Amino acid sequence: MDKNKDKAINRPVMRTMRIVDLHVEQRADGQPSRRIEGRAVPFNEWSNPIWGEWIEMIATGAFDGCDMSDVIMCTDHGTKCADVLARMRNGEGTLSIHIESDGLHFAFDAPRTTRGNDLLELVSRGDIGECSFKFIVAEDRWTWRSAANGLKYDQRVVTKIARLFDLSIVVSGAYPSTSAVTERASADERAAVE
Repeated sequence: MDKNKDKAINRPVMRTMRIVDLHVEQRADGQPSRRIEGRAVPFNEWSNPIWGEWIEMIATGAFDGCDMSDVIMCTDHGTKCADVLARMRNGEGTLSIHIESDGLHFAFDAPRTTRGNDLLELVSRGDIGECSFKFIVAEDRWTWRSAANGLKYDQRVVTKIARLFDLSIVVSGAYPSTSAVTERASADERAAVE
């Protein structure tokens, strides 16, 4: 059981989650928007099983004091120039990150690059629907599965994240309840509720 803790603390780890509403917005002038926004990290929700051994939850407040001085938005956790979609350095740049009560949210305008154009097309068609994040855990709490508690998986609650490296658009995810949408989809959803 302790082997999981050794695998998962004080080292960069990546967590992938399902994005439920990633799509492209239409601007008022009839031109498609390049804005993509959503929730990259859910708070207080269990992940899918990780390595078939444990499930994980990011606690509210886990990002308090987190080093987010240089975070990239990319595809598949890539660090090559072609993989980068946006970047935030010291709170400024083309990537916006903010914390809300339900998790860490992001927004960026897809660049006018091959990767940015491809991403917009795939999101518009609904082919991409998941997101991931790469981070270092500073503090966590474990509940080990046993016959006495009847847990199917060990449970890990991440209570403090030391550093966030990236947010990433990916194919498969660990957290089932994230979202990333284009501006149009977001506006359509708000109109449907009103």
